Amino acid sequence: MLEKQGTKIDKVLNFAIDDAILEERITARWIHPPSGRTYHTKFDPPKAPGVDDVTGQPLIQRKDDTAAVLKSRLEAFHKQTEPV
Repeated sequence: MLEKQGTKIDKVLNFAIDDAILEERITARWIHPPSGRTYHTKFDPPKAPGVDDVTGQPLIQRKDDTAAVLKSRLEAFHKQTEPV
């Protein structure tokens, strides 16, 4: 695609983030599905745990925001993507 546009890549960004920080950020994320509002238990918690601030409805945690799923994703990243 870039070649067709005559564009060349001359810079690359490498974000080096410790796995423990990623785990802290991802596993503490909670969502109010109807509105899309997100909360974080450490950095942006709801006023009442597990409850949306606006509607009072329950918050959910995505199935892929668990430590086990993140560990699997990070293992795949370190093995397959990071070397590139």
